[in-house]
Amino acid sequence: MKFVNSTFGWFCLAVLLLGLCGCAGSRPQIEGVWEKIVPASPGKDSPVVKILADGHFAFGRQSSDGSTTWSGGGNYSYDGEKYTETVTYHWVPAIVGMTIEFDCLVEGGKWFHEAQFVAGGEKFHIDEVWQRIEEPAVDSD
Repeated sequence: MKFVNSTFGWFCLAVLLLGLCGCAGSRPQIEGVWEKIVPASPGKDSPVVKILADGHFAFGRQSSDGSTTWSGGGNYSYDGEKYTETVTYHWVPAIVGMTIEFDCLVEGGKWFHEAQFVAGGEKFHIDEVWQRIEEPAVDSD
């Protein structure tokens, strides 16, 4: 897989494995590794990947030449219908510290979510579809 062969890919994989090692109990169906499929990454940039583990999320992508990385992360909650992110770092500084609530649906290995909000005076409309690419590890407890 080309993504895992990149430095950014190895970083994401390490974050996932570290996060999953400390998890206990049942996990929400949303946990795991996801690749954004709608809207698609522009040009020849690498895919956008989001990792959800133990109440934390991280996402990112890197330009095809490796010169630019777009990323964000923080804490999340999920109740089966609403997915909420509290952003602790983000490539758009105005989003840092925000709590963003998404309407969402997880179905057939796809995660659909949508939110509208204002940050730094700019309106944002996020309407994305993610494809599951990795299930979370199963606890042996």
